[in-house]
Amino acid sequence: PSHDRVIEKIKKVSNIGKVKQDAIDIFDNEDEVFSETSRRAVKTGINFIDNAFGTNGGISFGEIFVCLSGQGQGKTSLMSVIAANQYKAGENILFVLLEGKRDDVRRKIFSHLVGIPISQLVANKELAQKRLKVVKENPNTGTLTITRMPDGTKLSQIKKLIEDTEIKTGKKVTALHLDYYDCLDWEIPTNSEFTSQSLVVRAMDNMAEYYQLAIFTACQAGKNANIAPVLTLLS
Repeated sequence: PSHDRVIEKIKKVSNIGKVKQDAIDIFDNEDEVFSETSRRAVKTGINFIDNAFGTNGGISFGEIFVCLSGQGQGKTSLMSVIAANQYKAGENILFVLLEGKRDDVRRKIFSHLVGIPISQLVANKELAQKRLKVVKENPNTGTLTITRMPDGTKLSQIKKLIEDTEIKTGKKVTALHLDYYDCLDWEIPTNSEFTSQSLVVRAMDNMAEYYQLAIFTACQAGKNANIAPVLTLLS
């Protein structure tokens, strides 16, 4: 027995520093390549955007959609419309708000779900609630969970939130909305904001692949950026 323990320890020591190999023969499990989930696309529900992504018409699991625009140009409005469209299409969405008020975003989503402008929701409360009831009772809709996290939230907290949401809803999260990703706190100090955000985007890419979901996020462009307002794209 003592000899066996020594041999086992030697084996463990010899494996230190080795990289785990997941190489396979190209023809192993070839059915996976031809499966429906090999490129599972999550659509935005906005035709000209979805059409730009080719035949599958959406963001694949493991990919990130980033909306870059100036302050007050409609980034949150765009993400709210996309979330509402995805909910109606049966996707399970986690909407993480890192700036602004949660009820403001809920109002934007409700407005799109019931087809009533935000400015008229209060005046048409009864009609809006009737239409929301129809939407909620539709068996083809997904789930839409929204939460407000403090500025400086770390990606590790977002990961925990994904797992908690899946436990709570009993459904796999298929689309994560982060509004905005530049409010996230990178957990390793860097010398520049650009480097920090680059690391966050890389980490989000890894997170999307690990959890097999699509990420929809936004970032505020610099003051001198020449970018068209998002709201003009929705009109």
